[in-house]
Amino acid sequence: MMNRKLTTLALAASAAALLTLTACSAGASEVAGSWGTPDGQGTPGLEIGNASGGTGTFEGTDGCNRVSGGYTLHEDGTITIEDMMSTRMYCDGVDTWLSDTPNLSAAVRDGKLVFLDEQLNEVGSLTRGK
Repeated sequence: MMNRKLTTLALAASAAALLTLTACSAGASEVAGSWGTPDGQGTPGLEIGNASGGTGTFEGTDGCNRVSGGYTLHEDGTITIEDMMSTRMYCDGVDTWLSDTPNLSAAVRDGKLVFLDEQLNEVGSLTRGK
């Protein structure tokens, strides 16, 4: 009887771990990829790498300057942008919200990668690249 309970507990724990890993993988694959125009001028875009162990990297442009850095993937599928580095060229008429907003987080909503500031206000969004 004791072995049956231990086996049942072990199976339940394995199933829970598998569901957690599947949820993280789904969030990672949903966020990873090309968003906006990563190599373009005048419009922002990012190339987001797959998360490994809950963290990943990105690179792209804010529409004027090259940007790169890391991100943390959370269980709910959101990401937190960390350690963004950027060149600092002046570009007339380009809204550089992507590099100028501190403490960005993002989530995929309705096919767009939506970026939020510290107060959870939407500051911009990118559509899935081709």
